[in-house]
Amino acid sequence: MCFFHCPVNLERMVVKDVDKALHLFKNYFGFSIIANRNSKMAVLENNDQFALVIWGQVLNKKEDT
Repeated sequence: MCFFHCPVNLERMVVKDVDKALHLFKNYFGFSIIANRNSKMAVLENNDQFALVIWGQVLNKKEDT
């Protein structure tokens, strides 16, 4: 049993622009925004409890140290 919201269907996606992706999925596909972390990562969900995690491409780059 889950004590918090546990989507069964989950997809992850890396995009160049998180804000544009949010606009697309919210306005054209009816997703609701669950979380938005400084336009670098967001979690969305639709009415069928399908969750979509959107990662900004900048989060996948390794920084030079």
